[in-house]
Amino acid sequence: MQQYGSWPQISMEDSDSAEQDYANAWIAALAPFGPTQKTWICPTIQELLRNPDLSKPENVRVDYFATTFDDKPTTPHQWPKQPWFAETGDVHGNGNLIIFTDGSISDLKTVAGNASPAPH
Repeated sequence: MQQYGSWPQISMEDSDSAEQDYANAWIAALAPFGPTQKTWICPTIQELLRNPDLSKPENVRVDYFATTFDDKPTTPHQWPKQPWFAETGDVHGNGNLIIFTDGSISDLKTVAGNASPAPH
């Protein structure tokens, strides 16, 4: 955000290669800041898929999907507990893992259990 003045957003297109393109776009967008392709891979999902070779283009994927934000640079700071990424499946038994904009991680079951009830 400091470098580009906005929060990264990658839209997913509706095409045969949409999932692959989406994965590649997120990997490329955040690579300059340190995350590698392996950062996007859940070790549990990788093992369940029988460890496909991640160096092969056909195996490029992201196991965490982004939620959308607006392009205002302050949005993530205003909502530190806004989910930024959610894991694609419940492979750990407590619901999808959720990565928040403040860098913390929790599972869906814990997040739902800690949620305040809606006012009547």
